[in-house]
Amino acid sequence: MRGAVGPADPATSGILDLRHCGNGVYGAAISAVRQVDAAFDGQDLASVETLVPQTLTKIARSLACAPVSSDLWLASARLRAFTDGLSPQVVSDLEMACRTGPTQSWSASARLKGFAPIQSALPASLQACLDRDRRIAAVQPRFPSYLRENAIRAGKRRSGY
Repeated sequence: MRGAVGPADPATSGILDLRHCGNGVYGAAISAVRQVDAAFDGQDLASVETLVPQTLTKIARSLACAPVSSDLWLASARLRAFTDGLSPQVVSDLEMACRTGPTQSWSASARLKGFAPIQSALPASLQACLDRDRRIAAVQPRFPSYLRENAIRAGKRRSGY
């Protein structure tokens, strides 16, 4: 696995340089991921091939600033899998997505959608992550109503009803 600061950024020659970090770095990366997703949805593969390298650069810059962003680790794994197949870089990015968002239901669902079809080709640690994601996905539909019911009960106790 790479160092804890995220993917190597060619602009910084692998040295952590936080001068480019700011409020817009994460937003630019997310916006770029959404553009690629829209191109995928529209089956515009020429745009996808043009956008992916730019998007990976924006993701790398954002992860250098905030390496605990599970959504960007997952996006990086997904886009690298599209361009490189199942490479060590994809495995590393997916491992980081599992480590930084292990119990987030939206992240679990996205990991399953992208990587469950190739689960048997993944290392044991990632297979375990996807198994955990399945358990999260199974509980997730009931979880929000459970929280809502508890919040209503707690509110009634506080207000005296």
